[in-house]
Amino acid sequence: MTKIALTTAAFLVATGSAFAGSDHYGSNNVNQPA
Repeated sequence: MTKIALTTAAFLVATGSAFAGSDHYGSNNVNQPA
């Protein structure tokens, strides 16, 4: 269960940085080739 929790946490951090990160910070959006 610990391994699943760590994997889920890492997945949420990765997706959170991609979606919410670009929205909150904005500087992340510059790094993305959008």
